[in-house]
Amino acid sequence: MEDDNVTNYEFFNDNTSFSIFGSSQNYGANEKEKVENVCFYAPNCISTEIATGNEDGVLTDAITFSAHKNLGNDTLFMSFI
Repeated sequence: MEDDNVTNYEFFNDNTSFSIFGSSQNYGANEKEKVENVCFYAPNCISTEIATGNEDGVLTDAITFSAHKNLGNDTLFMSFI
């Protein structure tokens, strides 16, 4: 594991701001049709807590974050289709 690169993960430990995007949808009449889409985008988040856990022998990290308020950059975008 010496060759692993965890640079991006270490940003969470430094309270560096990051953006997050997520989406979810249901399938319609067939597997190619997606309906009831929900998407969100938060452009300025900061981690508030990192908890390490173990689920059936697999190391897990629960990263809690908040949408960081900064004058002019405190927007949360949501879309429902």
